Amino acid sequence: MKAITRSLIVVGITVSSLFAVSAQAATSSQLAPLLRLPKAVLTTFECVLWHESRSTLSHVNVGDNNASGGSSGIYQITSSLWNEWAPKAGIPSIPRKLHGKRILMHTPVWLASISEQTTVAIYIEQYDGGFWPWGKDGCFNALT
Repeated sequence: MKAITRSLIVVGITVSSLFAVSAQAATSSQLAPLLRLPKAVLTTFECVLWHESRSTLSHVNVGDNNASGGSSGIYQITSSLWNEWAPKAGIPSIPRKLHGKRILMHTPVWLASISEQTTVAIYIEQYDGGFWPWGKDGCFNALT
C-alpha cells in the first residue's frame, strides 16, 4: 500500500507541474466578453475559472484539455454542452474527416481559443439556466 501511495504522490506532482507550465497570461481581448458582465456574474465566473482549471483573469491554464471526450477547456465544458451551444454562439466550423468523408464541424472545445470558450460559457450561463453546469464548484455564493 505504501508503494501505491508514493506513486500517486509522484503522479500528482507531475500533473501539477504540467499545469504550471501551460499557464499563459490572458489578454483583455481574450476575456473581453467576460469583462463586460455585471460584477456579480463576473465574480462567479472568476470562481468557476479557478475551480475548473485553476485559472484567473490574469493567468489562464490552457493545458487542461481532453480531446477524448468529457469536460475540457478553461471552464471544463462537457462535449454535449459544447456541441449544443458552440454553433449558437457563432463558433466557426472547421473541415474534418468523418468516416472518410469531408464535413464541416464546429471547433471542438479542446481546440477553441480562450475567447471562444468564454463566449460559449457566457451563452450557457445566459441562455441555458444560469450556472447549473458548474453547480458543484461552490461558486454560487458569489451571486449573493
